[in-house]
Amino acid sequence: MKNYILFLCALLTIGFASSCKSPTDYDADRWSDKDTTAKPAQAELTGEWFLESYEQSGSPMQYVANGQTYSLNFKDSKNVAGKANCNTFTGTYQADSLISMTAKVSFKNLSSTKMNCNIVDLGDKYLSMLGSSLKLAVQYYSSGQRLEISYFDAVTGNMYSMFFNRKQTPNTNVDLLKGSEWTLVSFEQFGQAAEWIPVAFQEKLFISFLEDSKASGMSECTGFTAKYVTDDTPLAGTQDYPLTITMTNHVNCNGNYGNRFLDALKATKSYFQMGDSLEMTYNIGQGGTVSRMMFVRKGTTWNPQDSLTSTQTTLVNDLPTANIPADPFKITQKYPIVNNILNLGVEFGGGCALHEFEMFGKVSTGGIELLLTHDANNDLCNALINTEATFDLTKFVEEYKKITGKTNGQITMVMKSTGNTGVHAFQFQF
Repeated sequence: MKNYILFLCALLTIGFASSCKSPTDYDADRWSDKDTTAKPAQAELTGEWFLESYEQSGSPMQYVANGQTYSLNFKDSKNVAGKANCNTFTGTYQADSLISMTAKVSFKNLSSTKMNCNIVDLGDKYLSMLGSSLKLAVQYYSSGQRLEISYFDAVTGNMYSMFFNRKQTPNTNVDLLKGSEWTLVSFEQFGQAAEWIPVAFQEKLFISFLEDSKASGMSECTGFTAKYVTDDTPLAGTQDYPLTITMTNHVNCNGNYGNRFLDALKATKSYFQMGDSLEMTYNIGQGGTVSRMMFVRKGTTWNPQDSLTSTQTTLVNDLPTANIPADPFKITQKYPIVNNILNLGVEFGGGCALHEFEMFGKVSTGGIELLLTHDANNDLCNALINTEATFDLTKFVEEYKKITGKTNGQITMVMKSTGNTGVHAFQFQF
């Protein structure tokens, strides 16, 4: 298990963590706030460091998923290299002398391989965070050496931190649950489609996993405490981990969701966690049908359409037939095209990753042929998502005008998809 003092320090501190020291872990002989002697940075930094956790805008502390590696190797006084999951990178760095074991730092000329790691990961964000770094701090504890690198987020104007260790120590899965308040955002019952929890109720429906197998939370109109049991062995044939929750203190709540939430927690069987999303399965009533609850970390901006936040259109000479994503989905609704904007109702399984829809368009004098693809980005959650995808068809319309010489009239479009949703025809005036 991780040192709890270090965990709290990482969770509560955005600037340098030097003010968060444990008297049993802090090594006063190696590190002191009063030691203002300048020390060469290279001597303290040289060698490989492994990213353990990091902060980002709008999210609490994130831990690197087991099986993924993000490293930083200070090879000498100038050159740096490392791993960004399945990719490797090289670059240069410049660090001032360490004073009180802190220094200014910058990373330049970062160049990475571009392999597709086939999982949801930090990807290029890791290199972007390094490229925006401004400061570092080296800390010594009896448990080992630790490195904090603070980077600047130009969007928010805030500083955030990355935390590295000399040794790569896998996080246990339950560690990834702890320290956060998980807010209920959707509720499935008896295999029916997920019911999205109104925002007004979300702040009253949550659970936090604490140390010593304890949990606490809110069930709409009453608080509760509980004990939980889990381990790091996934259930056979799944990526879910076992989880049981036993209430130690609670009061029934006759609100809209209170008792349903408590009953579901008491019947919880397993969980799957990815980033800021948590899915719990529970088994209750009607023949023991497995149902699901979806949670996000408190502070995460979320609504049902967050699982579908990326659409784009691409003009091509020929519609692609290979090397394109083909994750399943359904088209549930077609809306009239207005001002070159096409809205489609879509349905797919997910809830833990960004879903990307891309529409390819081949234009001829006879009209426009469309191919719609869906990339689920290895989303392993199973909530049933019903939402809309919006596509701007302007580039297709302008190309049609160009090759036909027409400035107005009617266009016929025929759309197919990799989701086997049939053939859809559209006609609209331009």
